[in-house]
Amino acid sequence: MPLMDGHALEKLGVVVVTVNFRLGALGGLSHPSFADSATGGSANWQLQDQMAALQWVHENAAAFGGDPDNICLVGQSAGGTSVALMAQNPASRKYIRKAVLLSPGNNSAPGTFTLKDAAAYTELLATSLNTMPTGLRDIPAATLHAAELALNALPLPSTFTSGYGAKLAPIVDRQFCLSDWTQTPWPSDLPVIFTTTLTEGIFFVDLIDPASGKALTAPLPQSDIQLNAYVAGTFGISSTTSQQLIDAYRQAAVQDGRANAAGDIWVEIFGDNVIRRHTLSYVGRLATDGVDVRFGTYAHALKAPGHGVPHVRSYRSCSAPSVSTTTRTRSARAPQKCNSRRH
Repeated sequence: MPLMDGHALEKLGVVVVTVNFRLGALGGLSHPSFADSATGGSANWQLQDQMAALQWVHENAAAFGGDPDNICLVGQSAGGTSVALMAQNPASRKYIRKAVLLSPGNNSAPGTFTLKDAAAYTELLATSLNTMPTGLRDIPAATLHAAELALNALPLPSTFTSGYGAKLAPIVDRQFCLSDWTQTPWPSDLPVIFTTTLTEGIFFVDLIDPASGKALTAPLPQSDIQLNAYVAGTFGISSTTSQQLIDAYRQAAVQDGRANAAGDIWVEIFGDNVIRRHTLSYVGRLATDGVDVRFGTYAHALKAPGHGVPHVRSYRSCSAPSVSTTTRTRSARAPQKCNSRRH
């Protein structure tokens, strides 16, 4: 994709390898009947693809001018999640020399599925297509994709206890996805850079297509009454607690000289919840533990009529992890304290 063009990095002397992998239902469905005879795995096909690609780069980097012992794994959004999961898994960690995570997503239940709920979701999808889970292999990809999108748009049955966010995110299976990465130690000898954007939430709740000028998301709340309803409903909290949260965010915005209308506060709260909160918390722990970690804020705004610096701003879409190798190395510097504009 032109948006993922690696020439800018190539001009710095880096060999850039971008990879594709299974997406949507093909990459994210899980069920015991899918168990692979070779590995026993029944989930995380998207992550398995990425791990295989990383191994391939290690084995073949020298053939196209790269250094197999100096691989930097880079991922954005869901790709950032994948970088964390691969860095924390000994099976793939051995191939990685350094890592960059750009606005990484979380993969913990109840936001994402447990194995049990993932299997139940797969059974719901199979039923909607008048087949069994193993029969999904015979469904045309476009039909399967459309059916999963339709199912994804429906409320989950009351028996589900997870999957309230991204339904086809990596599932903790203890084999390929070992854990909730935000609660797992980072390899102490692996240098890492984390970034988030200045206003992550715009991507989710206030995104304007710069090409057409059309809004791609629902209207923002126009009053504190609407905002309170949005916050309370989204996070399942009382209106009193919701108002306390809103007041705290508004006070911080006023102190920082940032916009503090109801819509602006909603952007901040939403973005902090889905991206910034777990990222900053994790980075802080790594810095305390002495890991060679850096944190940065991406602050280049969209061109008009777009506005703000939304999630995945640098490419305007979610990307897979990229693998880069270089023949040049830099010695690691001592860890620096990571600061945020908000606490």
